[in-house]
Amino acid sequence: YLLHYSMKFSQYIVAFACGAAAAVDPCTDGKNVTLDGKTYLTRYIIEKAAPSGSAAVATKDEKVSADVLLTLEATGAVVWNSSGAFDYNFNATPRKLIVGFDVGSYGMMVGETRKLCIPEEEGYGPAGRPPTIPGGATLLFELNCLTVG
Repeated sequence: YLLHYSMKFSQYIVAFACGAAAAVDPCTDGKNVTLDGKTYLTRYIIEKAAPSGSAAVATKDEKVSADVLLTLEATGAVVWNSSGAFDYNFNATPRKLIVGFDVGSYGMMVGETRKLCIPEEEGYGPAGRPPTIPGGATLLFELNCLTVG
């Protein structure tokens, strides 16, 4: 544990000394999502804040458009890149997205870049989504919110 801590601390010192921002891991440093009184396992960090006064995702079935990148936490492999706008409805009934992606969008604002860490329970579960997403995978999403509403 001490060695892991020392290595992590060294990475932050090197990044600081080089003038680079230290990387923030949404899985360890992120906040849990709470929606409608329920706290989810999905965690998020805001990598780039939205301009003040930007519209936010807040209403059930609200239309959202975002650039999306999905990687696997275990390997860093890119699984999906929207290569442009991905349009979806937040908190739609019936739900058409994995739980973690859906609830992880809550509160996201136009112009914001957000990273999500979605554990298997709120992702694709123990079965995964072969062949690209193995069972039990923790998913890392990066969302750049383009429009809301």
